[in-house]
Amino acid sequence: MTNSSTDATPPVATDDRPSRAGWRWAPVWILAYVVLWPAPGYAEAVLVLGAVAALAKLVASRFRGGTQLLSGQAWALTSVLFFAYWLPELVSSFDAVDVTRALKEAAADLRYLPFLWLAASAVADTRGRRITFGGLAVIVLDFVLGGLAFVVLG
Repeated sequence: MTNSSTDATPPVATDDRPSRAGWRWAPVWILAYVVLWPAPGYAEAVLVLGAVAALAKLVASRFRGGTQLLSGQAWALTSVLFFAYWLPELVSSFDAVDVTRALKEAAADLRYLPFLWLAASAVADTRGRRITFGGLAVIVLDFVLGGLAFVVLG
C-alpha cells in the first residue's frame, strides 16, 4: 500500500499551525469551571455555557472540513472515555426505582461530552497546556492552603 509506513513511531504533534483566536479562551473556560467548584450553581453555568460554546465551535470547524481544534485521535479518545462513563449510567437507569428521573439524569449528563471536547482542545497545543496545567496548579495550591488555614485557624 502506498500510504503504509514501516516506521513504528507515532507522528509527533507540532505547534506550527496558526492558532485559532476563538480557542485561545478554552483554557480559561476550564480554569473558570474549576475555580468555581465551591459555588456549584455558578460552576454548572460555566460548564453548560462552555459546553455550548465548544459544541458550536467544533461543529463549525468540522463543517469547514478542519481538524485544527481537535485531531481525529483526540475526538475518538475523548468520546470513548465519555461513553465508557455514560453508557453504564444510561443502561442502569432502566433498572432504577424511578426510571423517568434516572433517564432525565442520564440525558442531562450528556452536557459533559462537549465540555470534555473543550478540555481536550484547551490542552491541544503547548501554550494551552502551559496555561491550563499551570492554572490548575495555582488553583489546587490555593484550595490546599485555604483548607490548611481553615484547619489551623478553626
